[in-house]
Amino acid sequence: MGPPAAGKTWWGRRWAAELDLPFYDTDAEIERRTGLSITQWFAQGEGAFRAQEWQILKALVQESAYGIYAVGGGFPAQPGAMDYLLSQGYCLWIDPPWPELRQRLKAATDRPLLVGRSEEAWHTLIEARRPAYRRADLHWYTAQIPASQVLKWVWRVLVT
Repeated sequence: MGPPAAGKTWWGRRWAAELDLPFYDTDAEIERRTGLSITQWFAQGEGAFRAQEWQILKALVQESAYGIYAVGGGFPAQPGAMDYLLSQGYCLWIDPPWPELRQRLKAATDRPLLVGRSEEAWHTLIEARRPAYRRADLHWYTAQIPASQVLKWVWRVLVT
């Protein structure tokens, strides 16, 4: 878990491949299973998107409770979401420094919740989600902890 553009999908795919585990990205699954893009879902309202996100995540866990999952940046901040995630497995919070995250967000054109908002609004939104992210089992502040150390933790809790 983590904010938009934190690297959840990038790292999740990489680590799943290295550990020979399945990888699931809830946004990609929403698009695949419904035929609608995330932008199209948000056009129906954030509530419609969040309901679909819950439905897809629960279906994924029921179908394959073993693997690495990347959930949307806003999912953990929903009521009950962190309790659900923590009940299903281990949670890793990917937390890049704000300047790095800001650069990634500036380059992104596929983040419907951020389109048309100022950088200050992005920062405010991300900060509002931090209390939920803090409940994760592991906080990876990417500027201080090498990815190899985090992969060792992932290996230890998922594979051994």
